Amino acid sequence: MCQIVIPASRVQNPSRTVTNSESSLTSRQTDSNRFPGGYERGLRDGDIGTGFYGGSGGPGSTGNYVQYNQPLNPPPRDTLYGSLDYVLQQALSQDWSERGSPANPLIKNCYLLCGRDYNRDGQEMIYAWCAAFVSYMLEQAGIPNLRTMGSQVYANYGKPVNWRNLENIRKNDIVVFKSKTRSGGHVGFIQAIDPQNRKVACLGGNQDNRVNITNYQFDSNSQYILEVRRNWEIPTEFDKPLVRSITGATASGAATV
Repeated sequence: MCQIVIPASRVQNPSRTVTNSESSLTSRQTDSNRFPGGYERGLRDGDIGTGFYGGSGGPGSTGNYVQYNQPLNPPPRDTLYGSLDYVLQQALSQDWSERGSPANPLIKNCYLLCGRDYNRDGQEMIYAWCAAFVSYMLEQAGIPNLRTMGSQVYANYGKPVNWRNLENIRKNDIVVFKSKTRSGGHVGFIQAIDPQNRKVACLGGNQDNRVNITNYQFDSNSQYILEVRRNWEIPTEFDKPLVRSITGATASGAATV
């Protein structure tokens, strides 16, 4: 329903700024299409997690993450995939800490892209911007996106990845988690997989009130992986699985869950 076709042209300069009027219009159109009855209109969604690097503990703080045969050099920035990889790595080096009001300018830009002001919801998820961060990273990379603050909207974005065969997952694929306790969930970009412990390292926003790489279980007491999606072509050199077969894999040699 939200299938998006990537144009054949080269990527845009990843410093494009969206005007308030443009983002507001797009956000209203997206909300109208996704939630015609007003359900979860303007949802700001995200879950707090422990950091991947030097995490503060908890069930997701450790894991055996080994990327399979990934090239040492970064992907070419004149491709959509390379541009996305670049802006994600840049984000990790920036200060995305949540400071409340006045807003961190980087976080505020994510809100503005989605046609929202930076303010409190008045609900449980007071400041929740994981989907806005995904939208903003895609925008900066020149990739069509949904400009939404609802994580579950990305469950229909681009093309699905058959993630239960773990060999199909690639670095920077979008992972959508569904909460078991509320209507929303979480969304971010996959960086690594631990198939033996059933964990995924997710680069995302609103993780410990900032941008970082956080460990999440495939299926925990609070949430589970709903979808893995992709909306770009991957250069051949970088079209490599993050994991290969593991102990106890299927007869075909594919790692599955």
